[in-house]
Amino acid sequence: MRHSVAVLPGGSLDPSGGSADRLRLPYVAAPETISAAVAALTRAWVGFAAAAVAPRPPLPAIAV
Repeated sequence: MRHSVAVLPGGSLDPSGGSADRLRLPYVAAPETISAAVAALTRAWVGFAAAAVAPRPPLPAIAV
């Protein structure tokens, strides 16, 4: 668990088995707790997105 945030895939809480490509964000905590959780989720997502587009080293080129 990074950034002190844990999320459940939407499908695990959907009785029909749908929502597999969604996140479930319950709003039962105090507003301050929700704000802190959303901020942590934002930091985690930004870190994930940055890692997903990390540049790869160039492949060797062969000229013919």
